[in-house]
Amino acid sequence: MQRWHLDLHSAIRDSFHYMFGVIPTTSKATDVRPLAALLNDAQMDASVLSQSPSPTFSWYSANHHDALAATLEMGRVAPLYENDMREYAPLNQTLRTLLSETALPSTLTPMRFYRVTRTLTKHTEQFALTFSSSAKNFTLFQQGECLATDEGMSIHAEQDGEVVIFPNANVPVGHRAGLLATPFRPDADQPLYVNTTSA
Repeated sequence: MQRWHLDLHSAIRDSFHYMFGVIPTTSKATDVRPLAALLNDAQMDASVLSQSPSPTFSWYSANHHDALAATLEMGRVAPLYENDMREYAPLNQTLRTLLSETALPSTLTPMRFYRVTRTLTKHTEQFALTFSSSAKNFTLFQQGECLATDEGMSIHAEQDGEVVIFPNANVPVGHRAGLLATPFRPDADQPLYVNTTSA
């Protein structure tokens, strides 16, 4: 029996994709098309394939319990009971479909897909982002733009269309200060692996 795990959050930071999922890497080749199709059916705006281990609940459940797992960023955080629950109606219906064990969705469009290519790591206390601390998730950069500096080292966008997700310079030294990702279009007829080395 397939295990599923959706870890739902509401984001503090604004985002160009209001609702999106982060699908963690796994140590074995796992075709995540069923999971991506489920997120698409729930009208998530984007899926981000993260290619390195992370201290998230979804990474743990995917790697230790063989679950099809994702962390879902569900719009903006609000005071308790003040979220507009109409925004979550598509997810509600998708979860009911999943629990009823009826035919699951299979299409991957129109959801956007991104693959994490690099992690911004804070190596020293001199680390600084070169863009606004309030920048939205999926802020886009052009090739060559400076993204961060760290004790004399500069980090630049490697290609046009690179985006930043979860930027945060106020993390301890050695911790992740953001993810860098690029868009791609998956082939719905071929297995979709999070880690490209699994393909």
